[in-house]
Amino acid sequence: MAQVTALSPLGTPGPPYAFVAKAATTVIWTSTGPPYKLFRFTAANWRASPSWYAEAMVKATAGTARMRIWNETDGAAVADSEITTTSATFVRLRSAAATLTDGKDFRIQFGALAADGGEAYAGVLIHF
Repeated sequence: MAQVTALSPLGTPGPPYAFVAKAATTVIWTSTGPPYKLFRFTAANWRASPSWYAEAMVKATAGTARMRIWNETDGAAVADSEITTTSATFVRLRSAAATLTDGKDFRIQFGALAADGGEAYAGVLIHF
């Protein structure tokens, strides 16, 4: 059974969270929020080696919309957690299985490049 850990105050009802790149030459990443919810992973609170996934309802308003898990403690993206969509309607995005490091803080980020943009509802971490 999956357990959902909310990392974002986003969700229905209400407007989606919008993000745009504004002519950047590299991907501009924005954290969900405010207040930019963090999840502190404490391995002792979970079964051994759970698989973690980022999940959200996302659509591209222009070009490609991106989502990933960000390790706030180390200031780096979690390996293999980035996923993209070009869908103009909301679709559920789920990243590949990711490994979280004990004692670190994590958050969901959304990103866009150049003229890209998107909207998202409810960025969450789930595990199986």
